[in-house]
Amino acid sequence: MHTLKDAAKTIGVPYNSVLFHHKKGRIPVQKVGQYQLIEPEVLRSVLTALKYRQR
Repeated sequence: MHTLKDAAKTIGVPYNSVLFHHKKGRIPVQKVGQYQLIEPEVLRSVLTALKYRQR
């Protein structure tokens, strides 16, 4: 089972940043040193692919 920390590590973004955006229904991904936000639907797809389950 993957956690949000695992997801953060996978996309190479600090966990605190991921947690902050995750609470707002989005998740940041690193793109050439800049942050780009992913839509909630895409976030769900990514987390589902990583088998992430919220505790």
